Amino acid sequence: MDMVITGVGLRLHGADTLDGLYNAIISGSSLAGETDTPVIKGVRALVFSDSLTKKAYAASLDALDGGAVKGERGGIFLGGAFGSLNSMAKLETAIAENDRSSVMPMEFMNTVMNAAAGQLAILFGISGMNINISTGTRASLDAFLYARDMLDSGRTDAALIGGVEDMSEEYAAYIKANGGIPADGVCMLAAERSEAAKERGAHIYARLLGGASGYREDISDITASALCDAGLDMKDIAFTVTNGGVAVHGDIPNIDIKKITGELCGASFAAAAAAAIAIGERGALPDGTVLCRGAKTLITGNGFDGYGGSIIMSVNIGG
Repeated sequence: MDMVITGVGLRLHGADTLDGLYNAIISGSSLAGETDTPVIKGVRALVFSDSLTKKAYAASLDALDGGAVKGERGGIFLGGAFGSLNSMAKLETAIAENDRSSVMPMEFMNTVMNAAAGQLAILFGISGMNINISTGTRASLDAFLYARDMLDSGRTDAALIGGVEDMSEEYAAYIKANGGIPADGVCMLAAERSEAAKERGAHIYARLLGGASGYREDISDITASALCDAGLDMKDIAFTVTNGGVAVHGDIPNIDIKKITGELCGASFAAAAAAAIAIGERGALPDGTVLCRGAKTLITGNGFDGYGGSIIMSVNIGG
């Protein structure tokens, strides 16, 4: 396995860059809340697209700046728990209050779970593998693992990986009912093999070393599987990024990203990965501790829905 991250794009409430995310971590500022829908001009294909797709498009523009993911050898692996509940509610309400003839066919497009992934493929000319993953709070972690497997097997050469959630009344009520602070947003990452990245002189933000996920399993067992996958021990980990409700490992420094972002549900692991990358790019932990080159981080969490997972990356690559 030799998958590296060469692009990152964010659209969170109050942060749309790695610097913005890092500053929120340092200051303890809350990014919970509803992310503004970006105003995108000159892209006719987005006229009928909803907020979720527009946020994903804007974040993907930043992540794909290097242009590695394209054509039939590029893939999209998008994780999200719900799709666009706003679009679903709008369509169902229109049908209930009027009749089916009152609904525009293009409005139905936005209610499909893979609407954002499909639109991204069209807009960026990515005609290879396209997978929409809906495994609850670990959805974007599974997107990482699917992309890794497809790169390893040679079925794709580069991947756009992401986590997406969009605010709605239904979504907010569900998050609150499960004890979380409602938040939405998008995090997109571009990934490819390290040799290809080096050949084109790409900046390498991070390297995926291993990962594992599970349902209603002890998170320590999942983490042990992820460490085994990476060929590492816990003593090799420089810092952890947790998604709340996970025990801190001994004296290892920990950042609980959920305290900053709120409950991002299916996008939570992608945002946690972005947080680890942001720290790696600064080369120091929030307390000022300097990271060694290629410092290894464990990103882990157990969601309120029983889904859990861990991935291990090296950051502070230095280009």
